[in-house]
Amino acid sequence: MFLISMVFFILAIGVLRIFVFTNHDDSELPKWFQFRGFIDLKALLWESVIVTLVVFSFTQTIAKSGTSVEEALKLPLVILVLSVSLLIVKKAHDH
Repeated sequence: MFLISMVFFILAIGVLRIFVFTNHDDSELPKWFQFRGFIDLKALLWESVIVTLVVFSFTQTIAKSGTSVEEALKLPLVILVLSVSLLIVKKAHDH
């Protein structure tokens, strides 16, 4: 629940940062929270969701040791697809 609340916190602060504090000095913010627009905010949220899914996947794998292989690999496959798509979006944005 903490990681999910952090995703919503980053979303709220990011939208506030983009729309309300447009001319605010970035030097007081942490380095990971300095972004220019929606694409950077989207990447930050995407990374937060991936971290949340990784932690959730580990807890589910540890808690349920008697599951089938297909069931155990569903969430890691989703994490892999999200990570690869984030990599593609970041590479396309840099060019």
